Amino acid sequence: MAHTSRPTVLVAGAGGRIGQIACKLLKQSSEHFNVRGLVRTEESKEKIGGTDDVFVGDIRDAESILPAIHNIDSLIILTRAVPEIKPGFDPIKGGRPEFYFEDGAYPEQVDWAEAWVCMQFDRFRHQRR
Repeated sequence: MAHTSRPTVLVAGAGGRIGQIACKLLKQSSEHFNVRGLVRTEESKEKIGGTDDVFVGDIRDAESILPAIHNIDSLIILTRAVPEIKPGFDPIKGGRPEFYFEDGAYPEQVDWAEAWVCMQFDRFRHQRR
């Protein structure tokens, strides 16, 4: 376990709707858990309070998440690939927008990154034993 008798839980995707709910509920049980959040941007960090227990990183960038996963006991992954609307869509003209994913942000790439995070978490957890 982490440095205290309470397990440390990391919520990856803490800036999203479900991630915010998960963090809030876990923090309501602070006598049982130390809670950390992982968000992709400083803007998301500020949106959810900007505290020291919220880390900025991208699960597709291994180095950026290492501080967040260091000494955690549990991991909740609530990340997802987010499509963008193709430029040129005008809602006033009607019709359906077209979507795309940025390079490196296709669902299968995000899913692979999530699996990598899980493998790293397992590796760190076993090293602490």
